[in-house]
Amino acid sequence: IIVGSIYINNQNEIKLDSSSAFGAALVAYSNLDYDNAKFQFESISSNYQGTESQIFSNYYLGRIAYELGNFNEAKLLLNDFLNNTEKATFVCGAIKQLVDISFNDNDYLESLNIIAKAKMFDLNNISKLELKLLKINTLIKMNDLQGAKIEVGKVLNSKNLPSNIEQKINEFEGLLSVL
Repeated sequence: IIVGSIYINNQNEIKLDSSSAFGAALVAYSNLDYDNAKFQFESISSNYQGTESQIFSNYYLGRIAYELGNFNEAKLLLNDFLNNTEKATFVCGAIKQLVDISFNDNDYLESLNIIAKAKMFDLNNISKLELKLLKINTLIKMNDLQGAKIEVGKVLNSKNLPSNIEQKINEFEGLLSVL
């Protein structure tokens, strides 16, 4: 019983320490101090392996790499994040960045595969709709206009569309009507 209690206390301390370090790294990131943030997120990744803070640090390291134009590094880190997280937090952002990278490579099939990864997560409705818009955009880039029209119809049949989503769908609908 004593050993179990010590283990639980140690795990709680690790969780608290990693959360505190993550908070400090987020402050550096939000201040656009990418060098400092990167160092702190890398430290969390190596010192707190297996914690939620370590997994989320990989997301932010991927974002930093993406923002600095290091797309290969960003792909590795963002895919690592998606493969290891159990929570939907940051999933939509990671997918959007990975899709953007695949767009830059003109690899639209990869874009669809990345978007399909979202099904593994319990995303909120707004995130699901945003990813449907991304899928429509991908289908248009692939010149699969019929597929894009079908997806537009599915979104239009959704109830209570937010105005920004409805506006974007209407834009896609107008674009598809002239193509």
